[in-house]
This record gives sequence, C-alpha cells and structure tokens, in this order.
Amino acid sequence: MGENLGLKIRNLRKQKGMTLKELAGDRVTAAQISSIENGKCNPSDELLSYIAEKLEVDVEYFTLTDRERMQKKFQKLMDEIALNFDKESIDEVLDRIKVYEENLDMLSDAQKGYYYYCFAKQSYFKEDYDKSFIDFSKALVYYLKTNNYDIISDIYICLGNCSYFNNKYELAFGYYKNSEELIDKGISLDNIARTYYDLALCSIALNRYTLSDVYLNKLKDFIKQNDWHNKEQYLPGIEMMQGNVDFKIKDAEDSFKRFENAYKKYKLNSDYEGMLKAKNNMAVCLWESGNKEQAIQLFKDIIQCEKEINKENIAFILDVYLNLIDCLLEMKRLDETLNVINEAEGVMLKQNYEEGIIKILMSRFDFLCKIKDYQRAEDYAFYALDFVEKCNREEQKVELYIKLSQMYKNMGDNKQAIEYLLLSQNNK
Repeated sequence: MGENLGLKIRNLRKQKGMTLKELAGDRVTAAQISSIENGKCNPSDELLSYIAEKLEVDVEYFTLTDRERMQKKFQKLMDEIALNFDKESIDEVLDRIKVYEENLDMLSDAQKGYYYYCFAKQSYFKEDYDKSFIDFSKALVYYLKTNNYDIISDIYICLGNCSYFNNKYELAFGYYKNSEELIDKGISLDNIARTYYDLALCSIALNRYTLSDVYLNKLKDFIKQNDWHNKEQYLPGIEMMQGNVDFKIKDAEDSFKRFENAYKKYKLNSDYEGMLKAKNNMAVCLWESGNKEQAIQLFKDIIQCEKEINKENIAFILDVYLNLIDCLLEMKRLDETLNVINEAEGVMLKQNYEEGIIKILMSRFDFLCKIKDYQRAEDYAFYALDFVEKCNREEQKVELYIKLSQMYKNMGDNKQAIEYLLLSQNNK
C-alpha cells in the first residue's frame, strides 16, 4: 500500500494547496508526512484517519482503488433504492442514478445492468415500449454475466411485455419462454406466476388456445401449492383468460360463467376497469348464445359507464364500440348502427387514437357496403388509406386493399377488384 498510498496523499495535498507542515499540524512532524508520501513507511489506522480528515476525504479514498470506491458508492445507492421504486418515485431514482453515467465503465456488471434497468423502468411506466425494450436489452447483457436469475427473469418478462404491447406476439412468447427456463434456478414465486400468466395470455393472442389452457392449468396448480403475499391478484385475470379459452374450445355458456366469476373477483378487489372488461366479454357470450338484445344493452351500459374516456381506457372502449357496431349491423338496425359509428369516430378523433380511428373508418366502410352505398364507401376507403399511410400501418393498408377488392367485385368492376387484390398481395 505504501508508495501508492503516499502518492495519493501527496497529490491530494498539493491539489488543496497545503504544505507538509500544514498537513502535519500538531499531530505529527512534516518529516513523518514526507516519509509516508515517499513510501518509506505506512501510517497507522489512527494517523491515516487524521490525514483523511485534514484532507476532507473518507479513509476509503486512500485504502480503495477508484473503481472499488465507485462500486461501493453505487452499491450503497442500490441498497437504498433496491427494486422498490414505482411510477411515482422513478424520476427521483433516475436523478440519483444518472450522475454515474460518466463512470459506468468503473461499475460491476450487475451495477451496469441495474443502471440500465432503472432507465428501462422509467420508459416502461411511461408506456414508451420501444425505448424501454432497448434499455432492458442493455440491462440483460450485463445481468447475463451474473447469477442473479430473479432479475434476469424479470427482465425477460418485461422484454416480453414490451413486445406484446407492440403486437409482436411471437417475440413476446420467446421472451416469456426464456423466463420459464429459469424456474428451476430459484426465481421468486411471483416471477414464476407472472411467467405462466403471460405465457397463457400471449398464447391467446397467438390463437393457441389449447396451449393457453395448458399454462392456465400450470398457473392454477402453482397458486394452489404455494403461498405469497399478492397471489390473489392473478385470480380475476385467470378467470378472464379461461373464459376466452372456453369460448374458443368449449361453448359460450361455460365461457359466460368464467367471465361472471371474473367480474365478481374484480368487484371484490374494487377493480372498476376489470369489472367492465368482464362485462364486455359477458356481452359477447350473450350474443353468441342468442341473447342478442341483452348483449346490445350490456355493451351500451359499458359505454355509458365509461364517461371519462382517456388514453388509459381508449383501447378497451374501442373494442366495446366495435362489438356493439357488429351486433347492430348483424341485426340490420342500420340507423342505430350509424349513430354508434358517428359517436365512436368522434371519441377516437378527440383522443387522437390512431388505431381506433382506422378501425372505425373501416367499420363505416363495412356499413356503407352493407347498404350498398358504394360511392360513399369508396370515399371513406380512400380517406382511410391516406390516414393509414400517414401512420405507416402496412397491415391495415393490406386489409383495406382486400376490402376494396371485394367491394369492386360486388359492384361488378372486376378490373378494379383484381387491381386491389394484386396491391394487397404486393404489400404483404
């Protein structure tokens, strides 16, 4: 330690403009300080503490390397913050974290991973899933060099969620499967439950209902066999997913009971949004089982309940509107259908919800084709195409080309029908 320690003392003393005598004070002689600085002897712990105090630094400034001190300081911050930050506290966390940006190369792999993990969480809370995905990926690179399997599992799940929310279901499924492979590595009970839950949900999005049923059964068995503080939060969602699975592989009546159970569980948790989503699914089941008037009334009730429509619930409201439009159109209640389309379009435009605007425009096109008002249908289709192109929605563009092709075929204009069919194939 001698020569390196002495050099540190000398450099810091000179930085502060102190003489040997000023540093020695009345505790030791200037000659003793000189001997220490020249590496000829080492100070006692007591003397080193005195020198550190005079130079206004911690003793660790002399006993640890710059890297060791930086890592210890960052670790203290990690211990204070842990992973217990939420949407309300994340900005404060980042204010404390970002000062280490220039010294990232001095941190350990786990600490570098934690640094990017915090930034990923901020973007995640703000629903900026593209940026969040990038930072979670950076965090994963470093955490994979450690054996912290629980946080690696959490990152895989978050990467899956970012992909899921961006409608990249195959990619999401792959990340959830990566988390599943860590179950035998001692990850937390909550991460195991999240993994099974998300695999079941993603399987539904991929129309793999039998596989979803497998994961739902794994999740239900896991919950029965284990006990942890927040396991009850999974129960309503399980009922909702099981209802969707039953709807596809069993029948609407079994599915209705599942959604009804989910509604009751959401009600027990005072989860108002969950209750309305369960109601929406119950209405779909009523429709499929022939109780059409009840279904229509239930859809209307849900829309009426959601008086305050914002970005948090707009996607759900869109689904309810589309369900109601389909029901009314099927029953040939055309005036009522048009009124609902107008109302829905106004809501989507007010919220500037691109996905909703596109889908409602398509619903209006379908309505106009239904009443054989092909001129107006064509106008709305071209308006929708312009909007879709501005939003870079290639999938919806293909869908519109197919709809136009079918419309022209119904009109007897085979040339136009073939032209738009070819456009749809060229854009796939």
